[in-house]
Amino acid sequence: MNMINKMKRKPILKGRRGRQGFSLAEALVAVLILLMVSAIVAAGMPMAREAYEKAVDAANAQTLLSTTVTMLRAELCEAADVETESQTIAGVGTVPNVVKSFRSSRTGAPAALSNSDLGIQVTDNVGVNTVANNLVTSEAATSRLHTAFDYIKYEDGLFTVYGLKVFRSGTGTVASLGELNVKTVNS
Repeated sequence: MNMINKMKRKPILKGRRGRQGFSLAEALVAVLILLMVSAIVAAGMPMAREAYEKAVDAANAQTLLSTTVTMLRAELCEAADVETESQTIAGVGTVPNVVKSFRSSRTGAPAALSNSDLGIQVTDNVGVNTVANNLVTSEAATSRLHTAFDYIKYEDGLFTVYGLKVFRSGTGTVASLGELNVKTVNS
C-alpha cells in the first residue's frame, strides 16, 4: 500500500510542481496556430468581398433596368413625328427604320436617344439650344452601373428597343433585355 501512495503523490511533470501558466513552447505553438487560422481567413476575404459586390451589382442592375424600361416607355409612348433612317449596325447589318429623332411629349421639341458614358441620354433640341439629360437620373443609377441600347426601330406606331442592357464599367453586361416594345398612344 505504501508503494501506491508514493505513486499517487508523484507529479507527472517534474519541473511544473506549483507553477502556473504556459511554457514558451506552448505559447509559440498557440501563436503559430492562430497565425495559420488568420492567414486562411484573410485569404478568403477578397473572394467574399467580390461575391458580395457581384450580388449587390446584380440586384442594383435589375432595379436600374426596370427604371430604364419605365423611363423609356414614358418617353416613347407619346412620341410623335418620328424620323427614321436605314443604318448599318455592327453584327446585324443594314437595318431599316432606325429611329433618328421624334417629337418629345415632355418638351414638344425634337428629341433623340443616344448612348453616353453615363448611360442613355435624351437630347432635346429646344429652339437654338440643345439640352442633353440622362434618361435615368444619377440618383436612380449607381456610379459603377450604366445603361445602353444597340438601336431603336419604329414601324407602324411601335418602337422596338434592341439590346437594352445594364453594364458595369470595365467588366461588361450585368443585366439585359433583348427587346422592349413600346406602342405609341398616337397611332
